[in-house]
Amino acid sequence: MARDPSDLSAYLDGELSRAESAETEARIREEPETAKEFKRLERSRTMLAQCIDRPVFHANLMQRVRVEESGRRKRRMAANSLLAAAAILLVVAAGMLALVQWRGADRATPDMAKSDSVLPPSVPTGPPSSDSAPALAVAAPTETTTAPPPLDSTKLPLELMGTITGANPMAVISVKDGPKQGPQVFQKGDAVLDGVSVLEVNQNQVVLDNHGQQTTLTCAEEAATPAAPDLTGLWALKLIIGDEGERPLGEVQLEHSGATLKLYDGANIVGEGRLSGRNAQFTPTQSPYDALGIVYGGFNPDWTQFTAPLGKLSQQALEVLGFSESDQVPRYLALKLDRVSSGNIESNRLEAARLQEVKAMVAPLDRFASSKEGQYPANLEELVPGCVADLSLFADTATRKVQYIPGAVSPKAKPATLPERMELDTSLPYPDALMKCEKALRDAGYAKFVYRQTILRVTYTEPDAVYVGDSMGAVYPARTDLANGEALASCQNNLKQLALVIKMFENEKRGYTPPGWLFVYPEYLTDTRILTSPKDEPGTDSYLYLCPATNINEYIRQTYGDLDLDPAGRAQAEAAIPTMMNRTDFSNPAGRNVAFANGHVAFVPASQIPPLLSFWSRQP
Repeated sequence: MARDPSDLSAYLDGELSRAESAETEARIREEPETAKEFKRLERSRTMLAQCIDRPVFHANLMQRVRVEESGRRKRRMAANSLLAAAAILLVVAAGMLALVQWRGADRATPDMAKSDSVLPPSVPTGPPSSDSAPALAVAAPTETTTAPPPLDSTKLPLELMGTITGANPMAVISVKDGPKQGPQVFQKGDAVLDGVSVLEVNQNQVVLDNHGQQTTLTCAEEAATPAAPDLTGLWALKLIIGDEGERPLGEVQLEHSGATLKLYDGANIVGEGRLSGRNAQFTPTQSPYDALGIVYGGFNPDWTQFTAPLGKLSQQALEVLGFSESDQVPRYLALKLDRVSSGNIESNRLEAARLQEVKAMVAPLDRFASSKEGQYPANLEELVPGCVADLSLFADTATRKVQYIPGAVSPKAKPATLPERMELDTSLPYPDALMKCEKALRDAGYAKFVYRQTILRVTYTEPDAVYVGDSMGAVYPARTDLANGEALASCQNNLKQLALVIKMFENEKRGYTPPGWLFVYPEYLTDTRILTSPKDEPGTDSYLYLCPATNINEYIRQTYGDLDLDPAGRAQAEAAIPTMMNRTDFSNPAGRNVAFANGHVAFVPASQIPPLLSFWSRQP
């Protein structure tokens, strides 16, 4: 049955209700003609989004109109002033001539008295003819056209990482300074910094209002961009969720050849793209990723990060990104790729193939645990025949050795009788009530459902590598080859993420820190792998938590008195308060990573660790 194409246009422009959008998506899936029309409209919109060769054309045009209009006004005012001056001169000249005539009449000779004219011969009598020149000629102003100056590039601490134009233009801008640093998504009218807002979002360029003055922010492509390095390697795919942070979506392989980019999930191509300067566009080629449509974005100056804002998304696309129909979808969404490692595409494909192989081994173990209230089998033979036909999947080969580690419990299959968190005892002081809940969760065995445990270790040779599968169903390289410096950096990143968990909890719980990690899982702590340092075995509780259920602001007030600290003073006080650290030392040099109350993480030599360990025990 024929449908009104305006319905599809309204759907693409985001003008339909959720129910109407769901109905339209169903028609697109079920009706070939509707699907064909939808793809035609989508292609048209994509072409329109790319049609602006000069991102600042409109802004420059309007600026030119304003400059020329201002010039015309000034010329009109100048012409009027000249005419007025000419009129005054004529009146004065006439008055002087009359005075001369009056005085000359008193002294006139008989010959002069007979003259037909009382004016000097040089002054014509009677009205001038059309051919005669006026007594005072005023030259008409000459029209001149002055090219408007181009809009200045902004000197603000901002970097434009990507834009998307069309019905819902958006830009990803990395803020280099201020309270909220890092990549953020902005639309027209949004405030970027204090007194700075977005006026227009064009292709690869944003026009800003900087305290009443227009400036531009341009992708690095507009400047002289050096040739891109080889981007081939492993990249972490993440979703930027407005101001809420990032959500990991997995890892992909990027193959780079000239201007061509290809994304692989294992051995499968899931996206193809083109590189232009620092900017790139990707077209997903496989379901379910194709629901996202064409993605535009840009790389940062170091070529270690790619960010692209997402426009209006269908419900199917939102589900691909992990949102259900009942979820409150944030206004801004963007995709980000962070470089994990570089290397030859063949070696990266080998790593991806090995990951897929280990995932295939973990899957039947997961199915077994799901059917046994979270308990994994005592040995691999228990998997036959319910989960696998035989054990050939787990067989050792010339380049692979498989080790199964029994005794783990799956967090994904925890009993329904175990609550996510327990109710606070209102008869106790607030911090005591928090600690009571954490202890109750630990006594109930909740820890074994939170901390990841290694269930499978697969060791490969040619080249050497170790992969582990854990009780959350995740598979990843053991990274036993990490150098001490790499392990230190990865460990510091874990502590920074845990510091964010503490800060989010403080903001919602009267300023108190969490009583422990069990109480904040999974609402605040979603990925429990960050509880384990890369130098430790998976599932290890690697970090000492020094200040559970503590009001750090109250401690600062008691220490420094009731006087309000300025921001610099408060930051200095927080920078001296330890919150977490490694349980054991790194080697060469010996020491630990320590997180502080202001969120920063630093490596502290072993000789300086004892005072930090006893910091909170010395407090009143």
